[in-house]
Amino acid sequence: MRIALVRSGGFAGVTLRHEIDTTRLPTDDRKKIEQLALHARVEKAATSDAPDSFEYEIDIDGARYVVDGTSPAWHSLIECITTR
Repeated sequence: MRIALVRSGGFAGVTLRHEIDTTRLPTDDRKKIEQLALHARVEKAATSDAPDSFEYEIDIDGARYVVDGTSPAWHSLIECITTR
């Protein structure tokens, strides 16, 4: 599974990019990230109109999602990817 994440917005407007190919990860990490991605994909992708809020553009195997990262499933996936 290939996952690309771009975080934009925020007060400073700094864009961060992360990309993961789960086939190159150890088995436990691969399973964890793929499970988080599967849960996130079925949760509604919500965005925020709040000023200076972060917006996440996430591509999972070619499917594109734009989220604000506040829903539990999306937040867990974002956290896992950005802390690697």
